Amino acid sequence: MVGIVYLLLGCIPPLTAGPLAGLAFINILKRGKGWYQVPFWVLLVLVNGLVMFWVASSTDAWLSISSFSACFFTPVAAIATVLVMRIAWRRLEASGKIQATRKGWFPIGQVLIPVLQIVSFVALLLFAPLLCKAGLVVCRNS
Repeated sequence: MVGIVYLLLGCIPPLTAGPLAGLAFINILKRGKGWYQVPFWVLLVLVNGLVMFWVASSTDAWLSISSFSACFFTPVAAIATVLVMRIAWRRLEASGKIQATRKGWFPIGQVLIPVLQIVSFVALLLFAPLLCKAGLVVCRNS
């Protein structure tokens, strides 16, 4: 039972950095607060970096099942982000609550949020062995 809880716990960070971030981005566009995008993107980069650091640093440690789940679910969350954002955007357009001047920002967010997730995931796959060799991340001796 605890293993299932840890497995589900690992799904929360990719969902936060993906579909929930996409919905927050659409909310920023809806409200017309363009300057909110600066802290949004900074926080999104930090969250993605922290998720990948957690995945890399928790192997053979406290929540290895959760880190595996987060690593496995990150690409799935990136795909889900595109779908969730598209559905939310269509509902917002149908309600007429979005101005034409803000419509240009949506494709940028719809592409950049999943790309940021995938880039951080690929960076983890490429650079984790280097972090291990440098001693920044504790790794199993093979």
